[in-house]
Amino acid sequence: MSRRTSILVAAVALAIHFGLAVDTARRISVTFDEYWHLPVGVLNASQGRFDFERHNPPLARMWCAIPVLLAHTKTDFADQPLRMEQYGHLFQEANPANWRVLYFHGRLTQCLLSVLIGVMLYAWVLEMFGDGAAALAALLWSFCPNILASASVVTTDLAACGGFVSVLYATWRFAAHPSFARGALVGFALGVALLGKFTAIILVPLAPICWGLFRRDLAAEGIISTTATEVRVSGQRLAAAWGIAFAVGLLVFNAGYLFRGTGTLLRDYSFESPTLRSIQSHFGWLGWLPLPVPRDGLLGIDQQSLLMQSPHPVFLDGAWSDRGFPHYYLMALLYKLPHPLQGLLCLAALRWIRPGTLPRRTALLAGLLIPAGLLILLASISRMQLGVRYVLPAIPLFIAVAAQAARWTTTERKWTRLFVPGLALLATASLRHHPHHIAYFNELAGGPEAGFVHLIDSNIDWGQDLDRLKEYVDANRAGPIGLAYFGSIRPGTIGLRYRLPPSGHPEPGTYAVSISLVMGRPDALVDQDGHVHTAGLDEYGYFRPFAPVARIGYSIEVYRIGPLDVMEWNAAHRR
Repeated sequence: MSRRTSILVAAVALAIHFGLAVDTARRISVTFDEYWHLPVGVLNASQGRFDFERHNPPLARMWCAIPVLLAHTKTDFADQPLRMEQYGHLFQEANPANWRVLYFHGRLTQCLLSVLIGVMLYAWVLEMFGDGAAALAALLWSFCPNILASASVVTTDLAACGGFVSVLYATWRFAAHPSFARGALVGFALGVALLGKFTAIILVPLAPICWGLFRRDLAAEGIISTTATEVRVSGQRLAAAWGIAFAVGLLVFNAGYLFRGTGTLLRDYSFESPTLRSIQSHFGWLGWLPLPVPRDGLLGIDQQSLLMQSPHPVFLDGAWSDRGFPHYYLMALLYKLPHPLQGLLCLAALRWIRPGTLPRRTALLAGLLIPAGLLILLASISRMQLGVRYVLPAIPLFIAVAAQAARWTTTERKWTRLFVPGLALLATASLRHHPHHIAYFNELAGGPEAGFVHLIDSNIDWGQDLDRLKEYVDANRAGPIGLAYFGSIRPGTIGLRYRLPPSGHPEPGTYAVSISLVMGRPDALVDQDGHVHTAGLDEYGYFRPFAPVARIGYSIEVYRIGPLDVMEWNAAHRR
């Protein structure tokens, strides 16, 4: 493939990607977490404070807040830390006429960010594997439903993807030409990545490891000289370059928090997570030491660590656990990744086992897969297993590995030359589910129609179909309904009149129930009057035997239950 054709393919794919993301952002309701992510970002940017909600660093949310602030939005709706959903309530009340438009504007920055990440991934794969592979990477990125889902909502997950790609791409270029300037660029990327999502902290020890693997590959490919005088980089200069990298990263991380609380003594922290409390206890004799990190940033890492270690209800393949499943994310990737990407990854594995005329490039593949593997491993031992989005940064790395298959279309057998372009074209097939990218499941999992059998929560049901439910109720003149909604928005604020369904048993009536609650997820529900009801595990599971009369998107089931249905249910459960 020529360079011009490669650029054209990538440009068209990313343009379509942007249009699909914008259309999705326009059509879905405000989802669970973004309900507070955007208001907190507005508060961070307008007040220069970062203690409103510390679980996530501020940069991604402030990025989404830019168009909201330019719209002269009311920004003084909160002046103290609150429960997360309260930020959304206050933001909605402060901007009653245009709050939906403001969330859409915030989403547009995510659409743009996704295109920028796609461009960066294209450039990196171009350097690693050539024009055809770069075009294939752009296609796989642009039409991946998991990426489109995150590109159309205000969260920190897409920023995590950008952080991984930017740090590893900068590390690749640093390996090709070690210099103080490129070391500083790695550090800048590290700092920005940490300000996007705390997940990027694993890149701090991984970057030097990947640098060594990348450099070994570059030498083996003849991209850098293999003579002793040129391969051997001065140990002192290299140490200095990495010192600059980490110093710049630390500086950028502190600057993102405006250096607030930088230098706070170790003994002045009151950590909550077992991990940081143990570190503080073991190094108590260093309590006088001023820590070179922003106070809100370190407390945010502490709170995130506590959250990830705390019991949480997790659903996988019909089973519940409050400790998580060690294979949760492997199964999530099996169910949620498009088959074309999975097929190309299998082909890459096959060609590594049985190499053809092209070298296997083992060191390079290790440099791409070790960060992805470590991310999945750490997520798998966490108890906070709520969706494939927690391992989203692994996807662009998988795409980079899969894209190398394009190299084989000119060197391998005829079946390979046909198989790779066929999978590339098949990658667009997932768009038949547009704009339901959040609920996407591949064909092996039964598609979005049956995905709830395997996974729930943000994998399929994140509150994205509430406005569609309102349209359905209005069109069918359903009147007040029984509603159990898994989301942060209070349904009454969009004009829905409803009551909560009865607890634990059916009664005649019309009900709309989020699929996560149908499958038994516990949650805190708000009734029409604003009172909170805590639904226990499987409290609304009694809806499962009934056939829904309608499905709103793929996340809300509508039931009409008559007296005979109730009698049959009671008879079945008296046995």
